Amino acid sequence: MKKLNPIPMSDVLAAFGTISNTAKVLGISHSAVSQWGEFVCKSRIYEMHVRLAQINHIEQSGTDNQ
Repeated sequence: MKKLNPIPMSDVLAAFGTISNTAKVLGISHSAVSQWGEFVCKSRIYEMHVRLAQINHIEQSGTDNQ
């Protein structure tokens, strides 16, 4: 199984804007996200990689049509 790289919270906030938005997307509480510190917690790394890849795909698709 491939080891996933840690994800800095700065990348998460760049993608989702706020801790509240991040929590809503993941279906967890604001306080849970706030406890992560500088990096996404280990139990959410896979899910966050998937979510960020989806955002990147959507953004790239949008620029391809312009």
